Amino acid sequence: MGFQNTVPLPFDRAPHQPRAQVLLLSGICLALLSLYLAFIARDPRWYTPFVLGTYLLFGASNHLAQNRSTLSAAFSYPKHFFRLYLLLAILSFLIDLLLGRFLGDFWVYPSFDTLDQIVHVWLLGYPLALLSAVESFWVFSRLLRCNNRNALDASWRGLYFWTFVLVTLFLLCAAIYFRLVDKIHVTRQIMFLLLFIGGLGFDAVAFYLRKPSLIGSISVGSIYTPLCFTICVPVIGLLHEFPNTYAREWIYQNIPFVHTEVLGVNVLVLSAGWFFLTIMPLTLAHILLPSAAFAPTSQDS
Repeated sequence: MGFQNTVPLPFDRAPHQPRAQVLLLSGICLALLSLYLAFIARDPRWYTPFVLGTYLLFGASNHLAQNRSTLSAAFSYPKHFFRLYLLLAILSFLIDLLLGRFLGDFWVYPSFDTLDQIVHVWLLGYPLALLSAVESFWVFSRLLRCNNRNALDASWRGLYFWTFVLVTLFLLCAAIYFRLVDKIHVTRQIMFLLLFIGGLGFDAVAFYLRKPSLIGSISVGSIYTPLCFTICVPVIGLLHEFPNTYAREWIYQNIPFVHTEVLGVNVLVLSAGWFFLTIMPLTLAHILLPSAAFAPTSQDS
């Protein structure tokens, strides 16, 4: 599996096999229900069962196939998993309100009241969507055989870390400044650059802490992880965005630069947007969860 730890700790998955099989079937049922709600019923509340279903489906699949999953951590390290989920919920709130609606005014939820937004967006929708993106990436990278090495020692580790962290903070401050002086069109342009640079900023933190990272793979000459991101990110984005073109839980607006769409979804959303929404939770999972949760099975060696 791509983007993985190089020295995992031992972990016994056997006691959790029956539970994972039940969750796999539950995930399939929820995912099918959500697609019915989106395409047939056109219910704007389709996304909560979708993200829960795809998370269980992909997470259980990874656990059963290779024992590398945030679901593995939920089984055996519930406190670590809760910390990850809580942080994702907090970041989801900030992304939705600060970045998405205050700074850029990029989307609205036309059918949701305040309670719906608390439950279906901040507490369930976003955190489960981010976890689903993590598990989806691992499934696709496993299918593409994107196993890779990660650099644990690099003399320029600190330079990479400070460069991307400081550039991310600078762009965020610039976006806030232009929003406050009523130049929101400039803010919107900065925001999409911030999504890409901010994603690499999270990656820089992982690299600095000697955790699996995109730049760590590139620095040892591996093309597999960059290739996986190039292929998987738009696919993951379409899985989440295309059904919503029918159900319209959220509606995008004011997307800068381009109006080109793929299956009704703006290409910047599929590229910069979902790059950030994939690499950010991937990085946090590797930082916050024990490496034992990503231990390989004997078949992986």
